[in-house]
Amino acid sequence: MSLVNKFSVLAFLIFLTRAIAADSFEGFTYPYPVYSAAAFGESVFLAAAGGVRQIETSGKEILFTSEDGLETTEIYALAADSNAIYAVSAAGTVARYNAKSSKFQVINRSVLSENRTLVPDLARIQRNVLVLGFVNRLSFFDLKTERFLLSIERIGNDRLELANPKAIEIKKDSLFVSLGQTVYARKMNWDSLAFDNRLADPESWTEYYRSADSVLSMTFQGNTFKPRSAAGTYRFDANGKETSACEGDCPVFFQGKQMNDAVLFREGKSLIRWIVNAGDGSFFVGSRDVLLYRKNEFRSFTAGSYFPLKSVHGALAFPSGGVLAYDNRNWVWSEELWQNNISYNFTPFESMENITQLLKTAAVDSADYVLMGNWGGGFFLFADRGKTLVKWIDPFGTNCIETYLDGYIVPRGVTTAPDGSGFLVSFWGKNNYGFAYIDRFGEVSCALGVGTHPFAGPVTAQMNTETGEWTLYVSSGFSQSIEGNGALDVFTFPSPVRTGGSLEDVKKETYPSVGNAYIIDMDLDRDSVLWVVTQRALGYFEKGMTAVQAPHQIKTYGGASHSSIKADKQNRLWVSSVDQGIYLIEKEKQSPDSLKARNFQSRDGLLSNQVYGLALDSKKGDLWVVQDKGLTRYSRNDLRDASSFMTGDAERPVLVYPNPFKPREHMRVVFDYLSEEADVLIYNRGGSLVRAFRNHEVLGGRAEWDGRDASARLVAPGVYHYFVKKGSKKEKGKLLIIH
Repeated sequence: MSLVNKFSVLAFLIFLTRAIAADSFEGFTYPYPVYSAAAFGESVFLAAAGGVRQIETSGKEILFTSEDGLETTEIYALAADSNAIYAVSAAGTVARYNAKSSKFQVINRSVLSENRTLVPDLARIQRNVLVLGFVNRLSFFDLKTERFLLSIERIGNDRLELANPKAIEIKKDSLFVSLGQTVYARKMNWDSLAFDNRLADPESWTEYYRSADSVLSMTFQGNTFKPRSAAGTYRFDANGKETSACEGDCPVFFQGKQMNDAVLFREGKSLIRWIVNAGDGSFFVGSRDVLLYRKNEFRSFTAGSYFPLKSVHGALAFPSGGVLAYDNRNWVWSEELWQNNISYNFTPFESMENITQLLKTAAVDSADYVLMGNWGGGFFLFADRGKTLVKWIDPFGTNCIETYLDGYIVPRGVTTAPDGSGFLVSFWGKNNYGFAYIDRFGEVSCALGVGTHPFAGPVTAQMNTETGEWTLYVSSGFSQSIEGNGALDVFTFPSPVRTGGSLEDVKKETYPSVGNAYIIDMDLDRDSVLWVVTQRALGYFEKGMTAVQAPHQIKTYGGASHSSIKADKQNRLWVSSVDQGIYLIEKEKQSPDSLKARNFQSRDGLLSNQVYGLALDSKKGDLWVVQDKGLTRYSRNDLRDASSFMTGDAERPVLVYPNPFKPREHMRVVFDYLSEEADVLIYNRGGSLVRAFRNHEVLGGRAEWDGRDASARLVAPGVYHYFVKKGSKKEKGKLLIIH
């Protein structure tokens, strides 16, 4: 088989696997900084802000995130015994690794409601007890019953909310806890800890050691107590040889010898905090460095094949499929998420306003042009999916866009022009805000000072199909703060394409927002209803209304702090929040006043509940969720745009795969590229109808059959006939089922 054919087969297998695994979450994140490291089997496991990273001595890597059973990606500590390895989140959820399934499983989340915060790396196992150091208490978890036994908030004369645990060490039946300058000790009955009636008694602890410096790590050399004022691994083997590491001004010892290898230091300071022995190698780990020492050589795993952006400020879905994700200086394409490739460095300004102001200052069009607004820096126009800079519309040039301060443009909204000829943008003004039309050559036409207030916000636009007139919706802010008051400005004007590229005859109407609050984001659904979110409310606006209206009822919804809104091809709403993940909101009885909501959070597969934005890829059926630590891709059949399937313009015929179908191996057979108006009928050789799919079962142009009849019984092996019908259009074929 040629190399080209091998890649073709591989690409199809990846496509097939993903298509069958519909309605799934996948996280893409930057697995740094590292908070804890532990060995299990032939691997080192690293707890990080982006999940748990496993590296085998063979070089194989796996990154576990929310959808792999962790239910979060902010993992602060790891602890292992001979049977299992446990990951503890920042909020105290405990997950156990299952080597057979290569996934984690949360075994206890009972402390989530108590707002606890774990001290990074403070998790130790003795017998069947997991000792956890939180910032305000010390907790004991029984690994057999998978329950917390007890938490103590005071040791000796110290309250833990004032003197947080700094280090934990266990030596046989004694537990040592550093609270800074004081180290306490206590005899423990590890096998019967649940019956230790004095465990909560602060007087049962003994002051063991006091130091002028804070004790951040400790161990024993034989029976001699060895404290240290630097965090990191610190231990002695049976022969008294030291193995230690700590980031900063400290040496690195390995098997009793001081190591001065250049890869371990930068500017004279150690990069390594943990030394972890796994299999026939030793991993040297720092907060952002990972090295394997094996056969007297170092191999770096620092770069790895991780998500290249350290944080994400936004994402854009191309109409042709795929997503571009960006931070305040770079971007990366969804096709290259794990290839560690970062694109053109596009802005001269270091700015975090995308996050703090929830900016919606980027858009793409059907020809794969990208317009990016940069806080203070103006606008950047790119072609070829962002790979070719066409023009920088800067605050120092001769363009008509108003500067809010001298040499400082503040973009606040970007949307694609209704006819796809360019983009419409909003920007702050010294008196009232303005907006502009930017075509694909970077030529700019402005309407200055037309806004109700100085502070423009997000925008969206549509075209009147009868008159060709454009309508631009703009969030108008009373102040700079997204938490302040605002209104909705609605502008109408002739298409600039018909007026030589200029904005002329601009008319404006202003409408009160929901609760007179600033509109954070907006989107138009298929019925031309404008949906908006303020910080705390959802609202809608359509022709003939005198104000943005809040729905009368939204079931199972409320209290979220909103960040973004998108309308999908099924006329449903996706709303993101910075505290409650995302919501899917649907109409009941087709009324915008009666809605129902479903919530998705980190326990469902999101990287976290803190979401800044959304991007809908209706070509591939993906919702991309923008989060500070990375991206979550939520794949669903019903997110695809199936309007062109089974038409004269269809890109491909109906596809049925795999064929032959092996139910116990393939899980389900997929009927793809269907019209949402189609019926899928499956008959046996005798002509009896075995299974039918229609209506909601073919949303997104895909139906999936698990090989069972209407009574949920697995059908017999053999040849089956399928018919796909849409009006007078019919496609048919044979499907072989093999048990």
